[in-house]
Amino acid sequence: FGLRQQKELDLIPLTIQALETEQGDLYRAMGDPDLYKNGKSEVVSKKERLEVVEKLLTESYTRWEEIEQLKNEL
Repeated sequence: FGLRQQKELDLIPLTIQALETEQGDLYRAMGDPDLYKNGKSEVVSKKERLEVVEKLLTESYTRWEEIEQLKNEL
């Protein structure tokens, strides 16, 4: 288990926290009826970003588990 993996392990929770915060903000924004008054492009943009954030969250959790498992094996 190297320095690079330890650094990544230290940073992943911060990344996940930032992504979860953004995800919450996007959900709130999409729940605001005023968003839908501004036109379709803004709704589509937020929806697309939400999809990206959710994918990044899944990848981050998976990577976190992989690194933890590697650390525990050593």
